[in-house]
Amino acid sequence: SGRVHTTYESIPPGGNAGGERAIPGDRIIARNGGIIKTGDYWEDYLNHPDYPNVPVVEITSHGDYNWDGIFIEDPLQYQGFWFVNCDISGIQTLSIGDTRDHDENNMATLNLCETDMHDAGHVVVMDKNYLQVTNNCTFTNNNRTPIAIYESRFNVADAIIENNDGDGIMIMYEEGHQRVMDCQIRNNNGSGIYVYGVIDFHFFRNYVETNDHHGLVSVNTSFGRGFEDGYRASNHIINNGGIEYFGMADSYDLSINHSQSMNYIHDLDGDSGRLDHYVLAAINWDGVYKIPMWGNDIRPQETPEDTLRYFPMWSAFNFEGLGTPRKEKLDEGFAALYDENYEQADVLFNEVIGDYPDTPEAAIAANGLYKVEIATNQNFSDLREFLLSLTPPEGTPLHKGVEDIITRTFMKENDYNVAIQRLEEVIANPPSEHEMLMALIDEAYCHFQLAKYNNLAGPLSCTVRPTTITDFQRTVGDLQSQLLTLAERKVIQNLSMTQLVHQNYPNPFNPSTTIAFDLPVASSVELTVYNIAGQKTKTLLNEYRESGSHRVTWHGADNSGQTVASGIYFYQLKTEGKTATGKMLLLK
Repeated sequence: SGRVHTTYESIPPGGNAGGERAIPGDRIIARNGGIIKTGDYWEDYLNHPDYPNVPVVEITSHGDYNWDGIFIEDPLQYQGFWFVNCDISGIQTLSIGDTRDHDENNMATLNLCETDMHDAGHVVVMDKNYLQVTNNCTFTNNNRTPIAIYESRFNVADAIIENNDGDGIMIMYEEGHQRVMDCQIRNNNGSGIYVYGVIDFHFFRNYVETNDHHGLVSVNTSFGRGFEDGYRASNHIINNGGIEYFGMADSYDLSINHSQSMNYIHDLDGDSGRLDHYVLAAINWDGVYKIPMWGNDIRPQETPEDTLRYFPMWSAFNFEGLGTPRKEKLDEGFAALYDENYEQADVLFNEVIGDYPDTPEAAIAANGLYKVEIATNQNFSDLREFLLSLTPPEGTPLHKGVEDIITRTFMKENDYNVAIQRLEEVIANPPSEHEMLMALIDEAYCHFQLAKYNNLAGPLSCTVRPTTITDFQRTVGDLQSQLLTLAERKVIQNLSMTQLVHQNYPNPFNPSTTIAFDLPVASSVELTVYNIAGQKTKTLLNEYRESGSHRVTWHGADNSGQTVASGIYFYQLKTEGKTATGKMLLLK
């Protein structure tokens, strides 16, 4: 009880009391098993004689500036730190992590229960520790992303996260149990939730709405299926300021098999001149395997104009619930993984890789094997040997996935020097700009870990070199911003092209229709018609055209001259690497 001021002791320890003065920038450090807590357990709060009117524990600043905060460093294994019934403001950081390399996973737990964090900074969890946010916590009006999680387990539940600078939640790197559920994430200045490099992420019954930027951003991430589809479902991602669900195509799967568990992804008031025009955007789609999105309520889709709000095109997504054997087997593997039936999960993931090596599911299955190793004996050398024995064709999802996973196994073994060497090879000869940026993000994390553990001896070729958590967050923030901007640029280019190609007229049509488009500059132009299955039906134009307005008529025949059947068709205009798509209906 009472109030404890953060002070500077002006005389040596052991001297007479007195002479203390409060200064900005102070911090509390609990190190090597040191304890800081406001109670022992949640049950202590419930059993308090004054419950429910238990006095609130106030952690704040009494000056005009935030003080540094509370740092839990090198906790003991399974140690618990409880912040129950707290009002936290005026501090920059509440963190748990390590300052030295450990032989074992400490996995201490930072518990926040019935706690309000506002007008402060953020909670940071690192180094395989565990964050537990439960029992109606709130994070409001903080000056940065309020929850930042790096390579750690977490369960964030029943929280309100709103009106913060930055994203609502930022998650980086895989580590065991990772779940966000029953949260309201809204009105933040960034995106609702940003997920990078996570496998089997469980995300359900959340409201992600009216954030200034995107709703859900997913990079190098797969969404897990628990024993019920509800473990990645029943989310409401609605009316965010950018794209509702934005990510790399290989991270893009929210398919659901039970209607009662569907996700609701709506943007009914999108701005046609901005990123908000798009409901879904999947970057780097291979053009072959449709992206699974069935079983969800995704709107709008009612009119031909609505179908232009999906990037790269409406037909890139599978909304129809037509699953495939490879997808079903992959989902069975993740269900076994969630049920901790690791042997069965291992068998199923291997079958997906063996039976469907050229598909996106094979790459996700390889990540599933990596997740199995994390959950079991962590014999990453055997996993590397198996992955190296695979010979996927270069350019396939599995080929890229194998290289990424091998690097991550070295990171998991804290062999950051080898990981950096591999990442430098990607940075020097990047397959693409976005892969170079992701390699830089991973390298920043590796170098930060080496610096934190004082293991920077010897020459080390490294492009990015953060040495403190502040440096790391600033560096990674800049790189993530560049990665997001790069992806957004592709969508914006498509958006500008969409404004140049006009809706075909008449529509519906029989037997012919005209497609008009405008070229601001002279360009090579390809105009192609595809059927609902994404198969090329007719090449209408493939030539150089001068700037100005152009019109092309399709008479309802394919490339062989045969009249096509009634149904939905798509027309795609390509100019100088830019693409725009429209939808039309042939009715006989």
